[in-house]
Amino acid sequence: MARKIVGTPYFSSRVGPLAKGCRQCVRGEKLVLIATGVCPSKCWYCPLSLEKKGRDVVYANERRVEKDQDILEEALLCSAKGAGITGGDPLARLGRTVKYIWLLKGKFGAKFHIHLYTPGVLATPAALKKLHDAGLDEIRFHPDYAGGQADYSRMGGPDLTPIENALKYGWDVGVEIPVVPGYLRQAKKLVVKLDEIGVKFLNLNQLESSETNIECMLGKGFELESPNSFAVKGSARMAGSLLKFCAQKTGLNVHYCTIRLKDRVQLRERIRRRAKNVAQDFDFVTSEGLLVRGALYLSETLPSFGHAKKLGSLSGSRRKNILKKLSKLQDKIAEEIGLPENLMLLDERGLRILTGAWILEGEPEYFRRIGLVPAFVEEYPTWDGLITTLDPL
Repeated sequence: MARKIVGTPYFSSRVGPLAKGCRQCVRGEKLVLIATGVCPSKCWYCPLSLEKKGRDVVYANERRVEKDQDILEEALLCSAKGAGITGGDPLARLGRTVKYIWLLKGKFGAKFHIHLYTPGVLATPAALKKLHDAGLDEIRFHPDYAGGQADYSRMGGPDLTPIENALKYGWDVGVEIPVVPGYLRQAKKLVVKLDEIGVKFLNLNQLESSETNIECMLGKGFELESPNSFAVKGSARMAGSLLKFCAQKTGLNVHYCTIRLKDRVQLRERIRRRAKNVAQDFDFVTSEGLLVRGALYLSETLPSFGHAKKLGSLSGSRRKNILKKLSKLQDKIAEEIGLPENLMLLDERGLRILTGAWILEGEPEYFRRIGLVPAFVEEYPTWDGLITTLDPL
């Protein structure tokens, strides 16, 4: 008897229960830890961003990691209950990845759930043992069924030996693949094999375009669902066919994860958790977790196109001089209008003074007179502080 395909409250569909890593993810409880952007696989549909793809960099959510403590701080700021380690391929820097698992488990305890993504090319028996011994709870493989590494005429599909080796351990073993239109036959063939070897779950991701894969996608004849969408046309329909096939022909637990889930559920819930921890007394937090606040800029650092790159290119001495000037102005404001410390903050990364929007509204002329540009801002509570609205007064 065929199992039921069930819609979730998260803009997704499932057959059977979600994996534990996914259950935490949709609640915004997972730290996203990119262990490296380096990867031995060359999947043409990989959506990793330009600043990460192929580069040996580490990110904890939006935060560039310079030291181990950065990871722990970001996990605390997001009230994370687990982490998803991804890349690139985390196994391309196995020692680093194993260290991070030990680090997180040591700080937050055994219940801190950690899952990891890997194409599996580097998942040797020795590597798997190190990951398991470090305390990894869940491992997700990405067998490339849609080109790239898989030669179906010669091999009959991707090599599943690493997955079979992983199944010898007591962790949860799953597979996560993008739904690539035109490859339904290959996907079904893979699904049957996964069911036969005893994989616990299968995650299907709606195929997503990005700045790094769009040219290749268009060159292969793929289209987007609409001019305003990152979703590839045909991916959702194929996912429906795969869900039906899995429900009728396999015992796999399957989850179809949409782009909408990632943006409107996973990201939103994660930033809402972070907003609770980083919001200042003067901030207003929206229902989406964005911060509405007042900002005071020097004319030379008022945000414009390429603002983040401009700030990043400032020399150390130039940045120091700007902060010194802002600090003096902050003291001047406190003295002249009696603004208490909890209603004003020097933002050293953003090179600005933060305060309440209502405070700027009442004193715009004063701030302009002392050489500052007052502005209402709405921004993400993330490390990069992406500004969504800037309204100078």
